[in-house]
Amino acid sequence: MMKWMWGDGAGKVNLARSLLLGSRNMGFSSSNQGIVAGAPVSRVHAPRFQDFIRDWFQPQFPVVIESAMENWKARSWTLDTLIKKFGQTTVHIELSRWHKEEKRWADFRDLYKDKALAPKEEIFIPQYPILLEDFINIFLRDYEDQTAPVKGYLAQQQLLNDLPELAEGIEDPEYANIGSGIYQRNVWLGPAGTITPLHRDPYHNVLAQVWGSKYIRVYAPTETEKLYPFKTNLYLRNTSEVDVDAKDAVQRWPDLQKAVYSECILNAGEMIFIPKKWWHYVKSRDISLSISFWSV
Repeated sequence: MMKWMWGDGAGKVNLARSLLLGSRNMGFSSSNQGIVAGAPVSRVHAPRFQDFIRDWFQPQFPVVIESAMENWKARSWTLDTLIKKFGQTTVHIELSRWHKEEKRWADFRDLYKDKALAPKEEIFIPQYPILLEDFINIFLRDYEDQTAPVKGYLAQQQLLNDLPELAEGIEDPEYANIGSGIYQRNVWLGPAGTITPLHRDPYHNVLAQVWGSKYIRVYAPTETEKLYPFKTNLYLRNTSEVDVDAKDAVQRWPDLQKAVYSECILNAGEMIFIPKKWWHYVKSRDISLSISFWSV
């Protein structure tokens, strides 16, 4: 991933904007048959809060923040640590089966589609109870077979409220104390290949990467109509029909190739600010532990 050097203040923001808007002409290649890869999400080293507000929050522009998680105890934890401390805690995970017809792992979209190709409960179970120890041993340890019939993902769980000792290993980022302040903290733990489909939210998101890394793609709100948001279902109006990884994405959603996006690899010890209403797609590259902080 290319690392860009930025100027200060407004110049930095303007350069970031120009890169995003000019990304279609930058000449990057893409595996998605004609979709031109976007400019990298800009990066900044642990900015002062007032600088973050001026340069990123007020302009409503995403940024990767480096070196702001150095004191998090959770960064030194391992899977064994989680088992020892919290293994007998019941958690609720997403269970996904391979969607043969669409050649993808099922996700929450399958619960609400008007026409299901198979019984919904066989495709995707959103809240399956399991001990954390069992989840780790079944779905995370040596889980390298991406063709396995079921994939498990501990996604969007508010465990910090239930496990004070877990919360002690996490620090609220000052960058999330924006708007009305933090209103929800979510834990995300899963194997390589877990996906959050392309969607947008009505709140600001600071996503902190504790372990592992994730690929993240973001689109500005101005790109909405090129992203094929679901129109008919109330539960999916913040979600795109597009499967970002589909090899035939351009053929199925031709306007997608006109949509300008930016992208990054979010590494362990980094966090990304995603402004509200920005579309984003997330895919883990290895075993990943993330914490998201939402504010409105």
